[in-house]
Amino acid sequence: MRLPSEAGFKRDWVSTFWEGNRLREGGIKNVTRFREYVKDLCIRRERPEVMSELPLVNRKKLIITMDLQTEKVYDEAVEDFMKWYESQTMALSAMHILGAMQKMRHLVALAKIPATMEYVDEFVEDTDRKLVIFAHHKDVQYLLWDELKNKYDTLELKKKGEDIPVFKLTSEMSGEERFQVQTQFNAAKRAIMIASTLAAGEGLNLQTCADCVMHERQWNPANEEQAEGRFIRIGQTSSFVNAVYAHCEGLTTIDPHLDRIVERKRLQFHATMNNGEAPQWSSDMIAKDLAESIIRAHRAKKGRAA
Repeated sequence: MRLPSEAGFKRDWVSTFWEGNRLREGGIKNVTRFREYVKDLCIRRERPEVMSELPLVNRKKLIITMDLQTEKVYDEAVEDFMKWYESQTMALSAMHILGAMQKMRHLVALAKIPATMEYVDEFVEDTDRKLVIFAHHKDVQYLLWDELKNKYDTLELKKKGEDIPVFKLTSEMSGEERFQVQTQFNAAKRAIMIASTLAAGEGLNLQTCADCVMHERQWNPANEEQAEGRFIRIGQTSSFVNAVYAHCEGLTTIDPHLDRIVERKRLQFHATMNNGEAPQWSSDMIAKDLAESIIRAHRAKKGRAA
């Protein structure tokens, strides 16, 4: 066998690096040599080679900062999480870690609503295109939908012919209801949709739209890539899908730490394998990296304040 054991593969091919006092695994030692070694085992074709007419994804960040009061509440949630994490003696799965981080994640999502609303206002004013906003928490989805509905899809505006239909697509909806929303959204000349990232991640074709906002980051980046993929369909006329990631900056906020972890792994995978297709993500590894990264940042923040 070319790669007879996991231990041998790690010894011969996997590079390591120190992160704090922990030794981490981080990509292939010699990318060029590894490609040559497995070229008859790993045959991959990039999407542009197979379907060159489909658009590429253009990702950019919408930088947001918390106000001081929200930051204080968030830091208290981080402190609680750190105490819980360091008290655990069993091996923790991603489900355990991310469940404990839920309050932190929710606070970040709520803090980003005003900036996302401002971005939508500018988008509506500057373009005549459609827009989809992906969010995770149900209350965040409904807060966004209510605000946008009251601003752009009122009876008064409809009477003037100045309305922009605002749709929502949530996990509570049946498959038939989601299909109806998809059909109505695609048929509209201009429209805005608030969509659950997970509920909209598969089975939808939104090729009449090429712009989206990722209001909340997903722990597993494959879910974000699936959401982006809703626009990459036959019939899409745009050369690019524009994905704006609402990014809450701060020493201990989740977004910068998750972004650093995800992008490092994305680059390592693409440099090693195929320069284009989505990697397979380990939720457990991402969750543990994220938890320990935030805890280190929280300690540093407390040290500066002391």
